[in-house]
Amino acid sequence: MSQSIRFSTFYPAIFSLIFLNFSCTDPENPVIDDNPGGSANSTVTISSILLENVSGAPANKFQDELEISFEGTDDGKKYFLKIPANQNPINKTIELATGDYTYTYLSSSRNETSSVAEISIKGSFKAEKDNQELVLKGNRLNKRIRVASNQPIQAPSILLENAKPLFEASLNNFYIYHNLNGRLEIKIPIGNTGKFITQFDSNTESNIESAYRIEFNAGNSSYQEGLIKINSQNQVISLSPSTINSLETSQNETSGLAFINGRLFSINDGENPNQIHELNASTGEVLRNITVTNASNVDWEDLAQSETHLFIGDFGNNLGNRKDLVIYRVSIAELLNQDNLTAEQIKFNYPNQTDFSGSSENHRFDCEAMIFYQNKLHLFSKNRGFNNSDHYVLPAIPGDYEAELVETFSLNALVTGADINRENGEISLIGFRFLGLNPLEQAIWISEGIREDQKLNNFYPEIKIGYIPIRGFPEGIVYQESGHLLISSERFVLEGVYNIPATLAIIGLEGSH
Repeated sequence: MSQSIRFSTFYPAIFSLIFLNFSCTDPENPVIDDNPGGSANSTVTISSILLENVSGAPANKFQDELEISFEGTDDGKKYFLKIPANQNPINKTIELATGDYTYTYLSSSRNETSSVAEISIKGSFKAEKDNQELVLKGNRLNKRIRVASNQPIQAPSILLENAKPLFEASLNNFYIYHNLNGRLEIKIPIGNTGKFITQFDSNTESNIESAYRIEFNAGNSSYQEGLIKINSQNQVISLSPSTINSLETSQNETSGLAFINGRLFSINDGENPNQIHELNASTGEVLRNITVTNASNVDWEDLAQSETHLFIGDFGNNLGNRKDLVIYRVSIAELLNQDNLTAEQIKFNYPNQTDFSGSSENHRFDCEAMIFYQNKLHLFSKNRGFNNSDHYVLPAIPGDYEAELVETFSLNALVTGADINRENGEISLIGFRFLGLNPLEQAIWISEGIREDQKLNNFYPEIKIGYIPIRGFPEGIVYQESGHLLISSERFVLEGVYNIPATLAIIGLEGSH
């Protein structure tokens, strides 16, 4: 990135001598001029500004004029040069006596949001040639968010106390500089449809440059980081999750989430303690470990909730040989206030299962997804080798039951989690596919809800959200508020190739359908 302007002047020798003599008579006052002169001078040309902490980013927008201070190392004399910082190249010159100098500039204010970069420029150089070029080096102090679209859109906004529109840099390209803390919510209109996308920005200390692109009339839904895809019917088909944080190692096998009274709960799957973990929803930090004293964790896979109870699905069944499938039910009132809980049991079996040999993982009786709806539990199987899911229904009260198979639906993927939006009844499933055009791709599928016959209503188009080598195995999914989804992913390790930690992320769905 180079941004500059050329300015050259010529002073006859006699005026140079007079000027130098004058400047020496009043050392307390800095010289504000383009030419301090001297017996041996160097014409220094300011060519550009290099912000080293964002050196790979597109050009920044500065205040139109910056006043740079130069100071002689030996004599302490100061000289000032005003440069038109947004012109490229700058090519502004100053004549200095040969010697060592430092230069500085510091933005005078720090604003919550701004149309210009706030910067600190600081460096040193030796003026030793008749003509030499100088690149001013520094750092940007504020962060920047950029949103670009391949079609005209209204200006996106950051949702603060009042929505703050982004500035238009060029046609369909928007930006804003900010000094805000915490996760940010960006509202991006979808054409003139009245619908919008909610894009979260993680806004960490190290993340000072964020960029998102909107592709309308997308020809395919394959996932690309930072790219939001909209099909020709103005439906979202690819979103970019915002990572909240890597989870602690105790959550490496996170498998299910619940969001209750503004508090987030998680479980791990098999061969882990029989515990529910309360997490900080903003950071992923483990706050509490809650033991279910009369339960074992054979393979806990998902959580569901009613107004009064939390349900823990111990129905992971990789080999299809389990005869001890159970859903534990615990009191929400006790969950919120106690560290040791006693559970009731909802035992069940699949009436259509006859083979318990465990000879193959390609069977129809593994399950990792569950929701609660109208006093029933709905289970969605993970059918390896078939890439579809069987939908079963159970009573949500303690007992021993045969699960009722109500339908089989195909997503061409493996379902690993589910939740229901208690505000509008829509259901989100999460999963991935091993093979196909984009192996290990993650996706969510949103159904309009459950019909009177207990089957799932229409699905919106599949929404791609990542790849396992980028985000780990997708497992837990839960509606947080306003249609937003929290997603937890298991650690993914491929020796010598990948070591992706368990993570917690958020996706904004409010307004998109």
